[in-house]
Amino acid sequence: HRLFGYCAVLMGAIPENGEPQEARAAADRAADLNITASRSFNRGLRRVYFAIASLAWFLGPEAWIAASLATAAMLYRREFLSVSRQALVDAPGKL
Repeated sequence: HRLFGYCAVLMGAIPENGEPQEARAAADRAADLNITASRSFNRGLRRVYFAIASLAWFLGPEAWIAASLATAAMLYRREFLSVSRQALVDAPGKL
């Protein structure tokens, strides 16, 4: 969340009435920071999901394996088979 806050500040600081090259450079910095923030946020979410799944270890190794496989399947579906991913892939101009 911290990086997203910094990104919002950088986006707000992009000059509107100035050199186009300066505005472009500021926008590029904000975009790079947003990419880093998104990547870090997604990695953090994955770690939380697997941390929760590892609590199944208290029920035994079979439960831990099942919870880990279920978590991996859920993450795969969300990242590669979701409707929102398809909307991004089909978007004009492809992000």
